Amino acid sequence: EKEHPGQKVPTLPKEPDREEESIPRPILLPENTDPYVQQLCETIRVRYMEKLSVNSVAKELGISSSYLSRKLRSCLGITFVELLNQYRINEAIRLLRHTSLRIHEISRQVGFSEYKYFFSVFKKYTGVGPTEFIRENTDDEGG
Repeated sequence: EKEHPGQKVPTLPKEPDREEESIPRPILLPENTDPYVQQLCETIRVRYMEKLSVNSVAKELGISSSYLSRKLRSCLGITFVELLNQYRINEAIRLLRHTSLRIHEISRQVGFSEYKYFFSVFKKYTGVGPTEFIRENTDDEGG
């Protein structure tokens, strides 16, 4: 476990040795995180595969989207879309590692309706495309 002082970005817990493909992992939050941000993170954890927006979640919580966005930014230093995409890509990585689903199936399963957008977001967060990621993470030779 690496600790970075002052880092606010949420992280996912380390993968257990056993495969738990069907259980979305929780988002680990700093202590004293705003309750609305906690509820937002739980909504993302449970419904990341759905079409979500800061407006729809804020409405469910009975607050304005601008208030929720400000709270999220002050607690975690990121936007709603960044948090949602980070979670979706982490789930995609988990599925790539532990299932035999095709990449386009995974992209839809984690909530991306457009494969091109999934590809660009995946590459943004991992530095490589999904196909290259699979190649790099399944080739046990020479490592």
